Order: sequence, then C-alpha cells, then structure tokens
Amino acid sequence: MSTHTKLGIIVLNYYGLADTADCLTSLQPICQENPAVKVYVVNATDRPSQKDATQGEVLGRQFPFVSVIETPNLGFSGAHNHGTKVALSQGAAEIMWLNNDTTVSPNFLQPLQAAIKDKSIGAVTPKIYFSPGREYHHVDYAKEDIGKVIWYAGGIIDWDNIYAFHRGVDEVDRGQFDQKQETDFCTGCCFITRSDVFERVGFFADKLFLYYEDTDWSIRLHQAGLKTLYEPNSVIWHKNAGSTKGSGSDLQVYYQTRNRIYFGLKYAPYKTKAALIRESLHKWQSGSTMEKKAVRHAFTNRFGNRHAK
Repeated sequence: MSTHTKLGIIVLNYYGLADTADCLTSLQPICQENPAVKVYVVNATDRPSQKDATQGEVLGRQFPFVSVIETPNLGFSGAHNHGTKVALSQGAAEIMWLNNDTTVSPNFLQPLQAAIKDKSIGAVTPKIYFSPGREYHHVDYAKEDIGKVIWYAGGIIDWDNIYAFHRGVDEVDRGQFDQKQETDFCTGCCFITRSDVFERVGFFADKLFLYYEDTDWSIRLHQAGLKTLYEPNSVIWHKNAGSTKGSGSDLQVYYQTRNRIYFGLKYAPYKTKAALIRESLHKWQSGSTMEKKAVRHAFTNRFGNRHAK
C-alpha cells in the first residue's frame, strides 16, 4: 500500500497533555490500519525556548505515529493554519481539524471521506456528542443516555441576532438528527476538507485567534459556491471547552464577544449591523470587564492575541 499522505489530521495541543493523549489513543488504531492517514500534533506554547521537554516531545515519544510541530501560541486559527500548511506541503490531499479534547469512534473516518469526495462540498462535520460527564447538565440525564447527549448535529446562524449555535445541543440522541444535510457552518471541533478548497477560499482568519473562525470560514465557502455538510454517520465525543478553561470563562467571553462583533459587521444585513452596534455600545458602558475590553478592541481593530492585554 502507498504511504502517500491522503489525509492529514491536525490536532492542536496547548497545555492539554492528558486530553491530547486520549485523542491520539482513539486515533491510533485508525492510523495503524491506514498509512495514508497522518496525524500532525501542533504543540503551541507560551515559552517556546524553554529547556525542559515540551508536551509535544512527550506526545511524540508516546505516540510515534504522529508528527510533532512546535510553535509559539498562534491561537486556535493560527496554529491550525500552520499545521495545515505543513501537511499540504507534504502532499496531503485532504485535511481534518480535530480538537485535542475529542475522542473518535473507530469508523468515524469513512463517512467523512466519502462525503468530501463531492466537489460541490467544501467541508463536512460529524455528529458530535458530549464526552460522558461533560454535559452542561450531566446530572439530569439517565445513566444509559450518558455518552449519547448531542453537542453538535449541524450549525445554525441566527442572522437577526448574530449568534451561531448548535442544532440539537443537550438533546439525547434518539435518531432525530440522523439525516445527512447541508448546514450553516461546520464546527472547527472536527471537520474534513480538501486541499483544493484552501486554494479557492484561503485559510482561517489568523486575526480571530479563537472562536468564530470556523463560522467565518464556512461563510467564505458559501460565497465561493461550496456547501457545508453535516454527516451523522460519523460520530465523535467532545470534552466541551476543554482547552479554554470552560464555558463562561473570561477568555471565552472576551473572544466570543470581540469576534462576534467582527463577524456581524462583516456579514450581517444592515439592520442587524445597526442593532449590533447599539448592543456593543451598551456592553461598553455597562458590561463586564471582559465585554468592555472586547468591544473596545473590536472597534479599534485590535485582533489576534489580545485577551491579556
């Protein structure tokens, strides 16, 4: 069998050693069975010159089938872009972004690769469950339903209010989202695309750093005449917000607020843009510290890694 890289899977590790190890453990049998699949671990660090072994080096020793790429902290978008460019330079015909805080089912790959063969499709995302015990309201579910609570079953953009949300979130999977269909956006948690798509629409927006990069890119796919697809026959599990200190953290509030303003002012109808500006002014006057900072940075074009500045 040829060892040419058919698919490059990009996994970002940012001080998430245990989660990344779980993710790679779930990928290992897939890669061992298919040498045309190669995993690239982008190990991002705030201290790239430290003398001690990096988490990337630890992962490289533990999982010799991966290729480790060391980078400074380029953000979610920048680090994945960097890993993608390395994989493409090594001949990858398909690219997958996969969160490090996920684990995959043994047969998750085949439906995604089959779907992305359609040249009218720009990206495909699987059905994603909450990892057991990581549900928003995990105490409310029956024991037999844990591990089958939906995190993503397609993406929906509310253009009137500029919110991107997940279809089916918090619902127990009873087969209600088992139909393959087009979706408003593919989540950056996991999607597959082809190398030619990057040639048509470019990479993710580095300036966004974290959050809304997947939604922005999905809209650019649509503008280029490409579809985004939800594929329910592929299943993975996600430890929600495993790399951003959890839902509602200062980091999440800052980047969600700032990048939502950017996204809305870039793509929304004029009436919605006016409402978004009014909402932003209200947050600037009476919002939380992180909201005020996010609004100020959005309107003064201060993007990239700005959370701590």
